[in-house]
Amino acid sequence: MTSKYKQHYFTKSLSLLLLLYAVYALGILIINIIYPEVELASYEQSSLKSFIKDSPVQAFIMILVLGPALEEMLFRSLLKPSHYDLAYFIASWPVFIISQYIPNEINPFVKIIFLVILLVSLIYIIGQLIPPIKARRLRAFLSKHVIVLWCISSLIFGLFHITNYVADFVFNIPLLMLITPRVFAGFAFGYLKIKNQKLEWSIALHAINNLIPLLVILFRVSS
Repeated sequence: MTSKYKQHYFTKSLSLLLLLYAVYALGILIINIIYPEVELASYEQSSLKSFIKDSPVQAFIMILVLGPALEEMLFRSLLKPSHYDLAYFIASWPVFIISQYIPNEINPFVKIIFLVILLVSLIYIIGQLIPPIKARRLRAFLSKHVIVLWCISSLIFGLFHITNYVADFVFNIPLLMLITPRVFAGFAFGYLKIKNQKLEWSIALHAINNLIPLLVILFRVSS
C-alpha cells in the first residue's frame, strides 16, 4: 500500500472520529435536557489534572508519546498483526502491569526511561524468540477473526479508561456515558490499524486524539 493511501485512511479515520465526537456531544446535550438528574460533573479526572499541573513536561511525554504507543500495543497490535506486532502485544502487558506498581515518589523521568528501555528490550527478545512458522499460523487466525477482535478490543479499550474517573473499577450509567468517546476512539484507531497494517499510524492518531483534551486541561489548571 502506498503512502498516499495510508495518508488517506489516516485522514478518513480522524474525520470519522471527529464526527463521532460531534454526535456524542449532541447526544449528551439531549440527555441532559431530558434527564437532568444524570450527573457527569461529579466524575472528574482529578489525578490526571494534578499530574499535568505538577509535571507538565512529563505529562506531555506520557500522554502524547509513551501512553499512545503502549496502549496501541496493548489493544491494536493483534489486528492484522505482523510478526513484530505479536511481540509488541506480549511485551506491552508486563510493562503496563509493572508501571502500575512503580512508587509515585520515583522521579517521572526515571520512570519513563526505565519503562521505555524495558519495553524495547522485551520487544527485541520476544521478537527473536517467537517461532516464525507458528507465528504465521497465529497471524492468519487473528486476521481471519479481525472484525471480532476489533469490536472486543474497542470495548475493552473504553472500559480500560474508567479508572480515569474513579479509583476503583465500578460501572454505572454516567461512567458508561463518559467512556463512550473512548470506545469510539478505539474503533477509529482499530480501523486505521486494519487498513494501514502499521501500528505507528494508529499511535499517531491516538496522540492527536490526546492532544486537544491535554491542552484544555493544561489551560484550565494554569488559569
